[in-house]
Amino acid sequence: MTISNNFKSLFLGLTFLTLFSCSNDDGENGESSNSEAIIKVEVLNTSNFTDFDESLTIQIIADNAKEINVTGETWDNIDNPENVARWFSKYGEISSQNRTFVTSKKVKSLTISNVTTPKIIDDNNVQKMNTTVKVYADDKLIKTEVFNSSYGSSSTFTVPVVLGN
Repeated sequence: MTISNNFKSLFLGLTFLTLFSCSNDDGENGESSNSEAIIKVEVLNTSNFTDFDESLTIQIIADNAKEINVTGETWDNIDNPENVARWFSKYGEISSQNRTFVTSKKVKSLTISNVTTPKIIDDNNVQKMNTTVKVYADDKLIKTEVFNSSYGSSSTFTVPVVLGN
């Protein structure tokens, strides 16, 4: 199995785990949460981002998810497994050092998952790519996380955002 196949298998596994771990919990009185927001995600990579490939997925959960888009990337695949869920996927080269993804309408949750793989594995020259992920809900910063990738191996990150009361 090639690195590319390992990369895709790991990514698909993370994606399915993320999708099936989301639930639609009702409140104590049986009413579902109405908390929704326009979500913006900034992904900021260090300058050596061109040395890595990625498998990127953004999953949204919202009423009528089929009507919602995520801007900021040319997606290889858009899938609607259910009326309340939509997946946006991209595979291959990281398109730019700094990217911003924004939902076209308010959503209840968003999960961004990414698997990065070095284009050349060089154990004698291990360098890292740092990635900072900033998440905003209605333009208010709600989460910042930093991740590292190295030339020696693939790395993953998943940042879930679930809005609630």
